[in-house]
Amino acid sequence: MADQIAEEKKQFNTLEEVKEDEARRVAGGWYVGSDKYTLEEYSRAGITWEHNVWSKDRYFIRGAKIDQALAERITDNSLMLGRLLTDDELRILGVNL
Repeated sequence: MADQIAEEKKQFNTLEEVKEDEARRVAGGWYVGSDKYTLEEYSRAGITWEHNVWSKDRYFIRGAKIDQALAERITDNSLMLGRLLTDDELRILGVNL
């Protein structure tokens, strides 16, 4: 029984691999391995990010569901401009409001 519960041992070649593996284990919503931004940064851009451990994360802006790539593009633009994007700017990026 203990053998079944024992965690598999992993071999890492670099410290970066260790950090990436540890980041994948963190489920607090502040960092997820493949996301470009943190929950706080998405929030500053007006995006709601629902982190889900068991399935894909979900992203919303002003009630519209968007995918991760679009969430990152919106956040890129919002951070670059230093403000929330307008409805027209969001539509140009592909958000269906």
